[in-house]
Amino acid sequence: MSDNLFQPLLTVGLPIYNGEKTIEKILDSILNQHFENFILVISDNGSTDSTQKICENYARNDSRINYIRQEKNIGLLNNWNFILKKAKTKYFMWIEADDYYDSSFIEDNIRVLENNDNFVGSISNSIYFDGHDKSPQSINAIGTYEEKSRTYLKFNRGTAIFAIYGTNSFQKSIVYGEYGAWDLRIMINILKFGDLNVINKIQHYKSAKGISSKSYLKYMLNNKINFFRIIIPYMPVTSLCIKKFGFTFFFKNFILFLRLNSNGTLFMTRDIFKFCKNYLINRK
Repeated sequence: MSDNLFQPLLTVGLPIYNGEKTIEKILDSILNQHFENFILVISDNGSTDSTQKICENYARNDSRINYIRQEKNIGLLNNWNFILKKAKTKYFMWIEADDYYDSSFIEDNIRVLENNDNFVGSISNSIYFDGHDKSPQSINAIGTYEEKSRTYLKFNRGTAIFAIYGTNSFQKSIVYGEYGAWDLRIMINILKFGDLNVINKIQHYKSAKGISSKSYLKYMLNNKINFFRIIIPYMPVTSLCIKKFGFTFFFKNFILFLRLNSNGTLFMTRDIFKFCKNYLINRK
């Protein structure tokens, strides 16, 4: 593969806020990839810790890094979209500040995409390194658009948004507005453009503390999203599927949608009680 750094093939996007504790590990993980033909765009969402200093030090030592500091916090989802919308390379991938990768991750997945036009994206298997669930988190999505969408509705694995995708297709799949289950909504959108390949090799190590229900709840409350949207976070996914596939798809998969929404409601109800409990304790 070409290592011509003046014409990068891939944009690696790192949205971050107050990531001083973990950012060096992910930066080293990406900069030490065997595949070097990429640019790394960091969008700092107004960090108040030493994230800026760390990023600027790395940027001075590696010309592939483009560090951007937002003048004010633009919101979690807007920061992720900001990087994706700026990308001009053939391929794009998001990374999180508390993850890390094997050194051949990018090389292996770019090779798959370069040799298979039917794949819109490719990812190696992922595991959580700090959670109870140590099972592989990535799932192949091959078949008709409805079949692929049903697969991701059934297993609800958000790790697939960290695959390497064709940039044009990824940009057409951006979601705006409500934060609820935005990763799953992106997956439903992007699977329209092709299949998702999973390399059966663990090369991506995720933190279970990433974009959690806690950060989701905080985002929703700060942005004054109505209570109904908070307590039923998967309703936007349900509405998207009805819009794309019609009510026949919804009724055929009614149990799946019921399980998805009820689990989401239980999850959020639990975190709301925790949030209120901590709030009352801190007031004493």
